[in-house]
Amino acid sequence: MRKVLMMFGTLNDADIDWFTQVGRLRRYAAGEPIIVERKPIDAIFIILEGRALVTVRGTRVARVASGEILGEVSLVDSRLPTASVVAETETSVLQIDRVLLRRKLKDDPMFGCRFYHALAIVLAQRLQRNTPGGPPALAGEEDDQEDDVEAELLDNLNLAGLRFDQLLKRTLRPA
Repeated sequence: MRKVLMMFGTLNDADIDWFTQVGRLRRYAAGEPIIVERKPIDAIFIILEGRALVTVRGTRVARVASGEILGEVSLVDSRLPTASVVAETETSVLQIDRVLLRRKLKDDPMFGCRFYHALAIVLAQRLQRNTPGGPPALAGEEDDQEDDVEAELLDNLNLAGLRFDQLLKRTLRPA
């Protein structure tokens, strides 16, 4: 859940509304691939419910669950995904089309600043976890470990949680 909290703590309510408006709810059955290593993807994915396994060249490297964001690295550097992600359980994701997201980033510079700032935080934390001497790379199993998080970010975590709950209500259980 760490990724979405870092992202949603940096983005604002209007940004989350935009994700809800343009995002497409997609459900994957257990065993169904969400991302295939070395195959192009045309979206980023926010896991709303369920769990998925991340593998690199067939070796399991992590388990991801509700609140994780997938495909963000391919969005930044336009390379093919270096990992596969397969639904471990029935998994619901909010799929944000890459073309729409790139257009929003270009047309709304303040959104772009917030989005890329949030993404930088997420990627910096991933780098720290994967650096020798840092927290274990597989700490993402259930991701309940305490991290040293900047005080400003901690202040936003409650708001981020509320925003994610709103996203879930709007996408999984619309009125």
